[in-house]
Amino acid sequence: MLRVLTIPLVALLSAPVAAPAPTGPPLLIFISFSMPEASLRGLAREAERTGAVLVLRGLVEDSWEATLKRIAGILSADGRLGQDVRGPSIAVDPTLFRRFEVTEVPAFILTGDALERCDRHRCPVPDHVRLGGDVSLDYALARFARVRGWQSPAARALLRRLRAPQGRGDD
Repeated sequence: MLRVLTIPLVALLSAPVAAPAPTGPPLLIFISFSMPEASLRGLAREAERTGAVLVLRGLVEDSWEATLKRIAGILSADGRLGQDVRGPSIAVDPTLFRRFEVTEVPAFILTGDALERCDRHRCPVPDHVRLGGDVSLDYALARFARVRGWQSPAARALLRRLRAPQGRGDD
């Protein structure tokens, strides 16, 4: 099994910290810097609260430095940079876009299992539900929670974490 490599933003901008251990099914939010900044700020806040991973297809100008500056600009515009904030986990992985056939952003994907490593012959796609469109994570999770199956309790647990008062969202 392969876990998506994610790095909390604070680890990239300051002293290293351990990435939080993933809990529950992976929740991926596919984004692009072509999206409106207000949408990116909202999704970053929601990803941080739920432990979702923001997934980018590639780097800004093929540069980690430019990418980090862009992310920092979005968070600082939100008044959060420099506070005691961990920041969302971010993955830069074009293979996830191909694996889940994401062609438009934002896209929300809740998987039923951990992601398996791709090899030269196959790239397994786990059971998952998806929703696309410029909506909030709250909206996407509420839609997932209404579907019968494994994703309903997972989505409800993530909704509770998202809607809990700050500092009280851990299940």
